Amino acid sequence: MNVRDIMDRAQGAAQLKADDLLDAMGLQRKTSVGEQILMTVGIFGAGLLVGAGLGILFAPKSGRELRSDIGNRVGDVTQRAREVGTRVSEKLGRTAAAATGTGYEEEFPISSPGGNARTGI
Repeated sequence: MNVRDIMDRAQGAAQLKADDLLDAMGLQRKTSVGEQILMTVGIFGAGLLVGAGLGILFAPKSGRELRSDIGNRVGDVTQRAREVGTRVSEKLGRTAAAATGTGYEEEFPISSPGGNARTGI
């Protein structure tokens, strides 16, 4: 073993990271609380999807009824999401108008797709 071999090995050892050393010893870093929560929520979400899928597979309804029910529920959820979005938008508009000292209607006119921006109709 010459000096060059020793220097090469020393440089290789200097490039090792803490995770490499822990792995060599059969250990690992402790996960943070955020990572643990994220893993738990992910597993829970996967379980929900599997459960919903099994529920649909073993539902005592015909395919036509089941599709109709799913369509109705999706429509309900979509409508609720629009209502919540509208309320949030209005609250944000009022908050911004209050912060700037302008009237809500002047600064943030309410409009609907294809409607009148001033009246919202």
